[in-house]
Amino acid sequence: MLAGSRALSERALTRFAASAGALFWATVPLAWLTACGGFGAEDRQTATTPSAYAKSGLCAECHEAEAAAWSDSHHALAMQTASASSVLGDFDQTSFEDQGITTSFFRRGGGFWVNTEGPDGELHDYEISYTFGVEPLQQYLIEFEGGRLQCLTIAWDSDDQRWFSLYPGERFAPDDALHWTGRYQNWNMMCADCHSTHLFKNYDAGSDTYDTRWEALNVSCQACHGPGSQHIARAREAGEDWQPDADESGFALHLARGAATAQIEACAPCHSRRQTLSAAAHRPGSFHDDYAIESLRAPLYYADGQMHEEVYVVGSFLQSKMHQKGVSCSDCHDPHSLNLWVEGDAVCLQCHSQAAPIERFPSLTAAIYDAPEHHHHPQDSLGARCKSCHMPEHTYMQIDERYDHSLRIPRPDMTALLGTPNACNGCHTEESADWAAAAILEWTGAEPKPHRGVVFAAARGAHPAVTAPLAGLAHDPEQPAIVRASAMDLLSGYPQGGQVKLMALSDDEPLVRAAALNNLTDIPEALLAERVAPLCSDPVRRVRIAAARALAGVGDELLGGALPACNSARAELMASFDANLDLPATNLGLALYLADCGDPKGASHAYLRALELDQDFLPAVFNLASLLTSLERRDEARSLLITALERHPVHGELHYSLGLLLAEMDDFKGALEALQSAAREMPFRARVHYNAGLAAQQLGRVPAAEAALKRAAELDPEAPDFAYALATFYLAQMRYDRALEWAKKLASLVPEAPGPHQLIEEIKRQRKSH
Repeated sequence: MLAGSRALSERALTRFAASAGALFWATVPLAWLTACGGFGAEDRQTATTPSAYAKSGLCAECHEAEAAAWSDSHHALAMQTASASSVLGDFDQTSFEDQGITTSFFRRGGGFWVNTEGPDGELHDYEISYTFGVEPLQQYLIEFEGGRLQCLTIAWDSDDQRWFSLYPGERFAPDDALHWTGRYQNWNMMCADCHSTHLFKNYDAGSDTYDTRWEALNVSCQACHGPGSQHIARAREAGEDWQPDADESGFALHLARGAATAQIEACAPCHSRRQTLSAAAHRPGSFHDDYAIESLRAPLYYADGQMHEEVYVVGSFLQSKMHQKGVSCSDCHDPHSLNLWVEGDAVCLQCHSQAAPIERFPSLTAAIYDAPEHHHHPQDSLGARCKSCHMPEHTYMQIDERYDHSLRIPRPDMTALLGTPNACNGCHTEESADWAAAAILEWTGAEPKPHRGVVFAAARGAHPAVTAPLAGLAHDPEQPAIVRASAMDLLSGYPQGGQVKLMALSDDEPLVRAAALNNLTDIPEALLAERVAPLCSDPVRRVRIAAARALAGVGDELLGGALPACNSARAELMASFDANLDLPATNLGLALYLADCGDPKGASHAYLRALELDQDFLPAVFNLASLLTSLERRDEARSLLITALERHPVHGELHYSLGLLLAEMDDFKGALEALQSAAREMPFRARVHYNAGLAAQQLGRVPAAEAALKRAAELDPEAPDFAYALATFYLAQMRYDRALEWAKKLASLVPEAPGPHQLIEEIKRQRKSH
């Protein structure tokens, strides 16, 4: 619903998911999130032209029933001017205390006010300008200078009638971007475009201000149907008996029940976790031109595709067999009231019954599903409910329950293998996953089918033999497009991964083409130009932008006749950055692109801009330190990392990066101290211990070096460089038997390499001479 939960989870990911043993971060998405004085609602309306959006309210003149159903929906109430009719929270001299801060709610002069901690750390009175959402919680927006609206992170529980914190037990300092007055609680950036209609953020990076405008304050009819002026003009011309077909309606999208693709186009902009690609306000019907939906990556999804963080339905639904067979959003939901057509299991039994609509879904088996023979639970029990098994729920924003729309068969065997959740043990918490898997086997008499989650889990764990299975998923036409695209993403960094991706550049699915273009780092420049440049003319903007990113650093002379199209795609890529420069992650992405293009000055500026927006945005710290080091500005890199450590003294990756840098600077004493601190914070990171051992060895601290190197080898016994380090360490100490033991271990790990055998002979020679 709002900025609260989304900002924290994403910032934690981008801040703290450091790469192993390097001062470099992978490309971060351009924009993380989709939906989160003195201005009135009408003051911020955009100028409407006769061929575009119609005035709110005109739709109801003809569509009375639909307008009535919409009028009290979550869409209609998504954002409202604060008033006695819209404010649900108790502002009658009430208060809420959390982490030592008391927030008071009261009325003044007909308005709704709150007294709470401001950006200076002092208590201030603030007037509520807008309500945000309605049920199960309502948040409140407060206006600040620079056109900002900030989301108060103390919200109202509409069901239990109480105030609560979206971050219980957490205290954000006033200078933290997660403080309610900070950047990640900013409505303009995090929430606005999915709670209003045809919204222009209008962010000015030079002044760091907003002039946000909208067509309608809430999610109106035209938010889904698109501009209505042409439809209204045709209706008035044709008269009240007009029954247009899709081509005559005047709308870009035909959203009739069963129009699955069109409905995804209409719903996905807000009901998905996606990145924004354009500053222009979205018009229904151009999803892949305006947005890039997130892949099934960690930590958004579990390895088997179940939702982990808040992903807003569509990414889950695209994985489902129901989507593949043509089921649409409005088969289950009334698109105007947003309620289910019928309550409970009855909505599922519309199709899953003896009266199954076989003519529309030929693969659907007509049968009795609402029976113990199918669900294996007592009739009318909670376990017999369709959603209990096939749509397990997860709670976000503390009280908001969301159902997983991947509509999957429970797989407790995957829980036992991968640690993913399953619906069975969601209820039977006292039992094991093995118990649940055995029960299903007894019911069905069939072994479970192979699951793609096993391949995804192996890829996330950097298993060396996963290239072929990933390639199989990526090129399997029976797999959903989002699954194939996610497999493409995971191929990055694997041997032959780039070659597999090149084969997918002509795929029919834009999701797959775009994913195939990501991280083509192992492809020769000439071949990259030959194969990627044509996609700068792709009909889908997301693909064109990905192609331009893939060509970063490729010389114009290699692009030939495709150069004009490539320049156009580059302009679209830069525009996509410009659209989201209020996000630190966007500035990071821009910096990485400029660095790849050979513009270190521009990259440095973008990294610094990211840190201006959020001083705790550590991806920018790591990458800027790496850039400064490559430019021989190591003293600046060291200062940058030390400053970050002052704010994050127990952050293992910062200690590790500082240790590696100091080792480069031949400050082995400082390096060892930093690396030992890193090892304390990350005790199971083998390479941290390895580097600490090397630093100790440089200082002649023999016991410390031996202990650290042995610990590294214990954690990762298959790492050849750890075995080599121990073999040479013991050789230097003239402990020849131990040296020989580790040299033989090295030879067993890389049997084809001549070096280990030469090392064995050298150890034997030295032992004999002594």
